Amino acid sequence: MQPIIQAKHLVKKYPLGGLNTLLALDHIDFEAYQGDFIAIMGPSGSGKTTLLNCLSTMDAPTTGSLHILGKNLVMTSQYRLNEFRYQHLGYLFQDYHLMDNLTNHENIEIPLLMHHVEIKKRQRYVLDSAAKLGIEDILNQYPSQCSGGQQQRIALARALVNQPDLLFADEPTGNLDSQTSKELMLLFQKLNAMGTTILMVTHSCEMASYAKKVLYLHDGCITHELNRANLARDAFYQQILTINLLDEFTKE
Repeated sequence: MQPIIQAKHLVKKYPLGGLNTLLALDHIDFEAYQGDFIAIMGPSGSGKTTLLNCLSTMDAPTTGSLHILGKNLVMTSQYRLNEFRYQHLGYLFQDYHLMDNLTNHENIEIPLLMHHVEIKKRQRYVLDSAAKLGIEDILNQYPSQCSGGQQQRIALARALVNQPDLLFADEPTGNLDSQTSKELMLLFQKLNAMGTTILMVTHSCEMASYAKKVLYLHDGCITHELNRANLARDAFYQQILTINLLDEFTKE
């Protein structure tokens, strides 16, 4: 089976002024396959969000190669990269990034408008995406009229409206209470079972335990990789917690 994402020797450096740089990613090798649900963890400053941004093409690596669905995306023009994102990728952010002056329906259809999808298809795609998340009854409301959990579902519906092969999520439960967070993770599991490959950054061991695999980063390097396999979620959670505590102990 060919990987859906293949990154080799990814390096990301940020300028600090003069000749100084911050090494955020240190020669990362990474592969993801169709149907994966991967949680990326690590302490603050470990490089987990930088890795997600590079893998999702939101940021360009300093050096290294990145192929998604067989396409070399490091050497791709901005126009073709934008088209590729629309056709294959979905994004979910911690802060929702909804526009308060648009209805929930209008927020969800933004990616379709940006790519000039005809109105009948837009209507169908929005309704299909909303139906997956059970939010058809709030489409005519505005984000400010909705709870945090509802706003996150609206943002997720927008991320899924183009029926992406890959969903990238950066701390998607960061602004949610524990019960709503669990509901979102169950939605992720459902979407993953339907064929969507998911990469998610999280600081929560509990949220990571809903994934099939966990990558742990430290100082820009992948230090641990855990596979859930046939483990119950509680047992997988204990494995993740052990790695997390070990890292905290090592830092001390």
